[in-house]
Amino acid sequence: MISLEKQTNVSEYVLENICILKKKHATQNQQKHSPCRICGISLKEFCQFLSALILPLTLGIFTVIMTNNQHKEAMRQNARDLEIRMQDQEREDARSESQRRLSREQYEDELLINYMKDMTNLSKANNGSLTSNAQTAILARASTLTTIRQLADNAVHTFFFFSMN
Repeated sequence: MISLEKQTNVSEYVLENICILKKKHATQNQQKHSPCRICGISLKEFCQFLSALILPLTLGIFTVIMTNNQHKEAMRQNARDLEIRMQDQEREDARSESQRRLSREQYEDELLINYMKDMTNLSKANNGSLTSNAQTAILARASTLTTIRQLADNAVHTFFFFSMN
């Protein structure tokens, strides 16, 4: 007869083997129920993993796209602002040039008016003649040359200067 100790050991051995077989059978059943395993991960676990990643990935992609669109819009706005500034600068330059031209014309008009007044007074003082008296002729010539120099550019006043001598 088998001793009680040996019977206990045998029954423990049998129970262990039964547990091992049940585990193997459960694993085989589990593999039959989830035949698709990728790198040791079941399809269910893989789907759960993917669903957990979808929202953060979507938000990340959305953020990158929106940032890129905002950057492009900012660049377009900067280009429009630059174009507007350039147009404003051109208008300001044209206005300044027009103002300078107007000021120059007013100056020249005043110069001619003063010249005409001086020649009229000189002519009245010499009975209508600017050449009868040598001093009057020199004064008229000097006044004329000075006025021409102030009115015309360098080439014109040089021409008149030499033609008067």
